[in-house]
Amino acid sequence: MHHRKVKQILLLSIIFGLFAVPCFAQKLSEFIALESTREEVEKILGKPDKYFATYGSYETGMGKFSVWYSTGKCRKDVEGRQYKVKANLMTALLVYLKYGPLVKSTIPDISNYTRQKSPNFDRYLYLSKDESTTYETIVYGNSTERVYSESIEPSKDKRHLLCKNSR
Repeated sequence: MHHRKVKQILLLSIIFGLFAVPCFAQKLSEFIALESTREEVEKILGKPDKYFATYGSYETGMGKFSVWYSTGKCRKDVEGRQYKVKANLMTALLVYLKYGPLVKSTIPDISNYTRQKSPNFDRYLYLSKDESTTYETIVYGNSTERVYSESIEPSKDKRHLLCKNSR
């Protein structure tokens, strides 16, 4: 009896994961680099597991997130890329999703993305026209393509805001 209950719980968890991840991934598309605040990010992801002034690491049921934030100044003593914007704005986000959702259920309007072969074996990149969002996908043997990761960074029209001393 106990094993049957465990199997039912596992099955429900898998079903939930298959439906929840695409919705959650679409929620991420609301984040805009150099516009979304740390407070807005934390409303969705919760408090970070690791907290630094310019970085937060978040682990949720959906995946592992790394999010970088602005300092509000162009400082030489800060690791990473900084932008000439006010403090506590998201500068970049990278998430590795636990349950690879299908591409068609994750990428909003795929016609706005360019698909290209990734340097990684059997993977593809979907790059948005403004180059702010990249999805990395994995193609499985049966031609099923699933999203492995998503990254958000400033669009190409905002890259002029990058501090000169940033890497």
